[in-house]
Amino acid sequence: MSTGVTLILLLFVFALYSPAFQNGFVNWDDGSALVDNPEVRTLSVENIHAIFSSTRGSLYKPLVTLSYALEYQAVGLKPFLYHLTNVLLHVVNTWLVFLLFRALGFGAASVVVTVLLFGIHPMQAETVAWISQRKNLLFALFYLTGLRSYVAYLDDGRKRWYFLTFLFFICSGLSKAVAVTFPIALCLIDDWRGRLRTKEFYAEKIPFFLVAALLVGVGIRAGAVRDNAPNVLENVQIASYALLFYFGKIFYPIALSPLYPYPEKIQGALPWAYVLSPWVVTVGIALAIYSRRFTKKIFFGVAWFLVLIVPNIQLLPSIGEVIVADRYVYLPSLGIFFLLGETFRRGWRRKRIFGAAALVGLAVLSAFTWKQCQVWKTNATLWNHVLLNNARSETAYFNLGNASLEKGDVEPALIFFKKALEIKPKDSDVWLNLGNAYDLQGKSDEALRAYRQALLVNPKSASAYQNIGVYYEKKGNRVKAVEAYHHALELDPNLWEAHMALAEFDISKRNWAEALNHLETAKKRRTTAELHSRLGMLYGLAGHHKLAVYELSLALKQDPQSLTISKNLGVALILSGDKNKAKQVFKKAIQSNPGDAELSEWLKKMG
Repeated sequence: MSTGVTLILLLFVFALYSPAFQNGFVNWDDGSALVDNPEVRTLSVENIHAIFSSTRGSLYKPLVTLSYALEYQAVGLKPFLYHLTNVLLHVVNTWLVFLLFRALGFGAASVVVTVLLFGIHPMQAETVAWISQRKNLLFALFYLTGLRSYVAYLDDGRKRWYFLTFLFFICSGLSKAVAVTFPIALCLIDDWRGRLRTKEFYAEKIPFFLVAALLVGVGIRAGAVRDNAPNVLENVQIASYALLFYFGKIFYPIALSPLYPYPEKIQGALPWAYVLSPWVVTVGIALAIYSRRFTKKIFFGVAWFLVLIVPNIQLLPSIGEVIVADRYVYLPSLGIFFLLGETFRRGWRRKRIFGAAALVGLAVLSAFTWKQCQVWKTNATLWNHVLLNNARSETAYFNLGNASLEKGDVEPALIFFKKALEIKPKDSDVWLNLGNAYDLQGKSDEALRAYRQALLVNPKSASAYQNIGVYYEKKGNRVKAVEAYHHALELDPNLWEAHMALAEFDISKRNWAEALNHLETAKKRRTTAELHSRLGMLYGLAGHHKLAVYELSLALKQDPQSLTISKNLGVALILSGDKNKAKQVFKKAIQSNPGDAELSEWLKKMG
């Protein structure tokens, strides 16, 4: 395939995902990963260390968080750049697929079809159009680059390619732990190349398997294990069903959904489709192995698919109740796309039939992908699309309620939360947010009943105790409020709001040391202008004027129109000995507040 054709193909892929540029953030992981993540706010040495030490959301993905932090420094929380980066990463990944499969020696027609399908298939839209799936894109970027480096190492034997392969593998693992399959993918390439199993063959894989074991350990430590995992038989049935589901959706990408329902048991057993799936999968794998007598290609495609999908099927316990998701098949799908490419190459002799079919297929898939990108435009488009495919999705109603609550639309929020509770009455999070909706309506007693119901459902709900604390604080019952906040922190020592509330109580009692401790702990979870302002004031009262200047400067950066913060920063600068800078702060503040007597007085004193 010529450079010109490759460029046209990549430009087509870029254009196809352009609807994503109109998308915003959604209230599904985008909050914890980016919008509410304090780790993306600065690129200080301290914060970068925090990024590489964090397992936020039970995932270790420091390179992903670092990429968000770089973008945040450029545009803050404007979603366009984040979506543009995702689309560009997918385009680069598409190009890397071309480089890898061409280097592996597959036919031109096969490579073109493989690359096209990887680039335009509707199942890829979830990964590309959803900002939080940056981890999938970065993991694939380094994974594919590492495999291409390994092929170069096999071609010329230079050690630099081997070390680059190892480096890219580590980067892939620092983006998403599913890179654990990389050493087996190397073995697949060795098998395709017919490489002999020598001592060197095994020795060079040892570092890769050691890093893979480390990735598994990090995943376990991060908490990526589901406590209520099904039994072994059910695991096998669910995993087998997932394999067949993905296979079917690749060929027939209709009714794609961001969230597929978990199976409901019938008399204690999974539906028959799950029960039969292991037998179908076993036959399929056996046929793929048998095909090695005639060609390695079928085995290579099937093995690629199986090896890369294994971490994302419920064969082993994992987080949540998601048995299938379009994003899980982003890179594994290459195995099936390759087989389709080979099928196309063999049938290319009948050019008219295959050419017409290819054009129709290209047009249909492109139209579906274009539409699928728009699903992720807003919270409403996302969760209504889920309900379109599953009218009993409690998660969809819950998140629609949250979206309404964020906009201040309390009545719709109440309707959505109550609908969610009809489907799943023992969801403490829904009860909590139902209480929040009542609180916004001024129905505090009904809010308290909802919070207590949340505790009945989940006695370890720190947020329920926190909200009860807020209730008693509003009622003027400080003793019960403090008691509830302490209960909340016993269950979750990092709860931001509880630390902020207790800090206010300590400030009112002049317990400066305790207040500082609460605020510093809260700062690790989330930073706001109010928090930095409070820290600045406390450091000033403690005589740490430079720390006060630092915190108040951060506060003013987040809330540049705040007159109070400007005044406090000016005073802190004077006390720290920097009168010139204090004068600049006061002058800037008085431009927005020309009639403020206190500012005028300060400027008069300073000459």
